[in-house]
Amino acid sequence: MRLSPLTVEILNNFASINTELYLRPSSEIWTCAEAGPCGAGTPLIAYAEVEDLFPVECGIYDLNRFLAALSVFDNEAEIKFTPEEIILQGAKGQMMHYPTTTEEMLKWSHLDRAVIDTLKKNIKEAQPQVHFDISQHEIVQVQRAAGILAGGKDDDYYYTVIADKDKVRFGCSDEKLTRNKTFFVECGHTKVDDVVIFIQRQAFGKVLNRDYKVVATDNVIQLLSNDVKYYMPTVVPK
Repeated sequence: MRLSPLTVEILNNFASINTELYLRPSSEIWTCAEAGPCGAGTPLIAYAEVEDLFPVECGIYDLNRFLAALSVFDNEAEIKFTPEEIILQGAKGQMMHYPTTTEEMLKWSHLDRAVIDTLKKNIKEAQPQVHFDISQHEIVQVQRAAGILAGGKDDDYYYTVIADKDKVRFGCSDEKLTRNKTFFVECGHTKVDDVVIFIQRQAFGKVLNRDYKVVATDNVIQLLSNDVKYYMPTVVPK
C-alpha cells in the first residue's frame, strides 16, 4: 500500500501531538497529548478517518522517525505493515525496515476508542453549548495576535470563546479580559448569553490549518473539519 498525501499530512500533525502512535486494522487513527492516562485530563485528543486502511495492529514508537524514513522515498514508498516491522520499498529496489512495537511498550498511546465516543456523548448532552464556524484564516489571525499580546506569559494567556449579546466571538485574552490584551473575531450569532470559555494555548496551537465547526461547552471544546477532529478540555484560569 501507499499512504495518501492527506494521510501523511495528518500523521505529521499527530506526531506534533504525540510521537507514539498505535495502529489498529482500520482506517481510523487517533492520538492524545502526553498527559496521561489518555482521556483523563489530557490536554488534546485528535481523531481522523483517513482514506487508507491500515491492515494490522502495531505500534510506532517514534512517529517522526517513521515519517522521516518515508520522506527518503519522497513519501511514495510501497509500505508493508506487519506486527513486527514496517517495510518501505522504492521503485528501484530501495528498502528500509522500521521496527514496530507492542501496545504495552507504548507509554502514552493507549487510548480506547470508547473515550472518544464518551466525549461526543458528553458534548451532545452538555449545556450550555456554543456553536460557531471559524475559518483557517481567522485561526491564523488569532494565533498571531496571541503571540504578540501574550508577552511571553503563555501560562496566563488563553484562547477564549465569548457568547454574549447574541454574538459569538473567538479570540485570545488574559483571564481578566483586559482590553489591551484581547483580540477577538466575531463568528456568528447565538442564543446563549454570558458565557466565557478559556482554552489552553498549547493545545489549540497544534490543530491543522483548516476551517472548523466548533462546539464549545463548559468542559470541552470540539473542532470538526472534513478530515480531522480535535477534542480539548476547557481550563479554569489560576
